[in-house]
Amino acid sequence: MPAETSHRSEVTRAIRASLPGLVSVGAFSMIINLMMLTGPLFMILVYDRALPSGSVPTLIGLSALMIGLYAVFGLLSQVRSRLLMRIGNRIGNRLQERVFSAQLAQVSGQGGAKGQDSMRDLNTIREFMGGQTPAVLFDVPWTPIYLLCAYVLHPYLGYAGLAGVIFLVFVAILNNALSQRGVKRASQDQTRAARLMSDVTRNHEVISAMNMGGDLYSRWSALQNKVLVGQNRTSDLVSDLSVLSRTVRMLLQSAVLGLGAYLAIGGDLSAGSIIAASVLVGRALAPAEQAISGWRQCVAATSARARLETLLADNPVIASSIQLPHPKGDIELKGVYAAAPGGTVPILKNVSLSLKAGEVLAVIGASGSGKSTLARVIVGAWTAIRGHVRIDRADIAYWNAIQLRDAIGYLPQSVELFDGTVRENIARFQADAEDQDIIAAAKGANVHDLILNLPNAYDTLLGEGGSALSGGERQRIGLARVLYKSPSVVVLDEPNANLDAAGMTALHMTIERLKSAGKTVILIAHRQGALALADKVLVLDKGQVSAFGPREDVLNTYSQNRARKAKTVSKEELKDA
Repeated sequence: MPAETSHRSEVTRAIRASLPGLVSVGAFSMIINLMMLTGPLFMILVYDRALPSGSVPTLIGLSALMIGLYAVFGLLSQVRSRLLMRIGNRIGNRLQERVFSAQLAQVSGQGGAKGQDSMRDLNTIREFMGGQTPAVLFDVPWTPIYLLCAYVLHPYLGYAGLAGVIFLVFVAILNNALSQRGVKRASQDQTRAARLMSDVTRNHEVISAMNMGGDLYSRWSALQNKVLVGQNRTSDLVSDLSVLSRTVRMLLQSAVLGLGAYLAIGGDLSAGSIIAASVLVGRALAPAEQAISGWRQCVAATSARARLETLLADNPVIASSIQLPHPKGDIELKGVYAAAPGGTVPILKNVSLSLKAGEVLAVIGASGSGKSTLARVIVGAWTAIRGHVRIDRADIAYWNAIQLRDAIGYLPQSVELFDGTVRENIARFQADAEDQDIIAAAKGANVHDLILNLPNAYDTLLGEGGSALSGGERQRIGLARVLYKSPSVVVLDEPNANLDAAGMTALHMTIERLKSAGKTVILIAHRQGALALADKVLVLDKGQVSAFGPREDVLNTYSQNRARKAKTVSKEELKDA
């Protein structure tokens, strides 16, 4: 199967994998609908056989048979409901890892921008498949059979039922046309409102300190009101059409009852067939009425499926590459151009450099010069739009993802810890993490003693975003996470931004140990003290390499250029004076 077709149909293939279960649901639905004929047949036999004959044993026998058939009906209905629920769970379980990975890849490709919550879409499909609406879809094919049974009793009764079904199908089509757009728009607005609330929760300290709560509430309230208006409009429409369909069904059942009585007066229909015909027509109309009531769920599930198909197609499974030898840490960038995810304007322009394993590179430059972008490109968080990033002469895109997980450590400017224990955060939430590896990483970051002083040491819960720790403590535990399993390449983006004197000392000791262990360290730095640890220095200016080479040579040249620029500025100021 071509790769493109495979990715485009992942959701479809997950549903098809549950085909045996759906076939079983269809079989149960057939028996259930046959059991639905129990009521009409019982009425015909009671009114046309038991009553005229006055036979109590006949009535008792028919009643016992009716009770047995309805017991089977109830049991099979319960089994069908549970089977549908398990089918929904199976589809969700089959897709959830792929959806999680694809959403993570999409967010990374968008530079962290939030989009539609794809897990919510998956849950929508899971709940739809496990709900009652699919059961209605299995009942729809039996509508012609009920109409045929009514027709057998008398053609006029069949025609009356057919007219009602045609009307309800028209209502269903109208319902779809009017509600689909509203559901889609409400979903988009709801995503925006949820995104804003997530931002508010995460940045609560800034909001409280700057008294932004009222203004942010007004913004969120406007979005939420828009969502509610859209949802109310759609709900009102669906409710109106549902009431209309229910009214028509009840009216038609009564009309069929009256028509049956008229035919019975003329001698064309028996007394038992009058009530049986009404029940049959009502049962024929029931699936259409239930489909109208559940149409909103159908539309939501269809939209969710379309979004998931797009997500999975845009973020296909990357085939595992061959397992290369564990990287030593040689780094080479050649003619690298890089832009923000989704952007086209390069932030890095024609950047080239090379590092041998065990070297320490300090990257300096003014704010906005592309230092953090360089760090993201080296670790593979952002993809170069041109040029090559190589580790041990192999392009970073070719490396096995599991190997890179253990070979690269990255500490971003803003250290994000997760809601879990210190142990779990250092171990990167790997289920098979060994205690000795976790402690070695903590000691390597000189944070072991700090962790032991926490309330529950390594089992201390950090809360969302590591809120239980100070900024410096988060940074040091983030550094321990970087060192977990002793990666060959360590990239630190301003690791000393939140550190005090003790933290700076610990950081210097960590970098010296990494260097002596032959690890490649790339250090994005603003403070001059960090440069003392570097073997090489890279100076970036507006995304381009201004200087690169041994530390002493680059710093001397950099200082001379700054002094020359300062003298030029002073002379111009004197001339102006």
